[in-house]
Amino acid sequence: CEICKFSLDIDAKSLLCENCFEKIKFNKLPFCKKCGKSISGEKEFRDFCRDCRANSGFYFDRVYSACIYEGTIKQALHIFKYNGSVQLGKTLAGILLKFYLENLSEKRFDFLVPIPLYPAKEREREFNQALILSESISKSCSTPIAKNALIKIKRTPSQTTLSKEKRLLSQKGAFKVKKPIFADKKLLIIDDIFTTGSTMNEAAFVLKNAGASEVCGLTLMRGIPEK
Repeated sequence: CEICKFSLDIDAKSLLCENCFEKIKFNKLPFCKKCGKSISGEKEFRDFCRDCRANSGFYFDRVYSACIYEGTIKQALHIFKYNGSVQLGKTLAGILLKFYLENLSEKRFDFLVPIPLYPAKEREREFNQALILSESISKSCSTPIAKNALIKIKRTPSQTTLSKEKRLLSQKGAFKVKKPIFADKKLLIIDDIFTTGSTMNEAAFVLKNAGASEVCGLTLMRGIPEK
C-alpha cells in the first residue's frame, strides 16, 4: 500500500489497502447543482449551496467532485503528483470512474477535456495527472479525450499558496484553445481538485468562447477554500 506500506497481493489492482481505502471521505449527496459542494449539512435543502445562491460567477454549467481533500486521499494525491507514482494515479482514476458511473452515467459528453499543465511543468513532472484521471472514464464510456486541444499558455504559481482572490487573478488568460473542435459540443473538464474553482472556471470560460454548448467539470477531490 502506497500509504501505510501494508503488503498487498502481487496481483492487487489497487495500490491502496482496504484499511486506507475505508478512510477516504467521499463527497455526500445532495450536491450543489453548480459547484458540486455537498449541501447535506445545510438545514434548509435547496438546489444550490449558500455561496452559489449568493453569486457564483462561474462559467461552467456544473461541477462534480468525488472525495473530500483530506486524510488518505490527500496523501495519495501528493504521492501520485510529486513522487511520480503513476500506478497510484490509476488507482485514483478508478475511484473517479466509480463516482462517474454512479452520478453521471446518464449524461453524454462529446469530449473529455483534461486540464492541461504548463509545458515546462509537464516536462518536469513527466505526466499530466488530469490526463491519467481521464483515461479510465474515456475507456469505459467510449468518450474521446481532447488531447492538446486546450493548452496552458501562462505559467501560474502553485494555487495552494494563494488566497481565493489571488487564485482567480492568477488564472486569467492561462488557457487557449489550440484545435477548433469544440463548437456546439458538450464537454466534461477533468481535474484533480476543485477548491475555489478558479482553474475550472477559466478553462470553462475559454471553452464556452470557443463555441461549446455545455461545459461541466469532474474532479477527484473537493477542497475547502480558506475564507
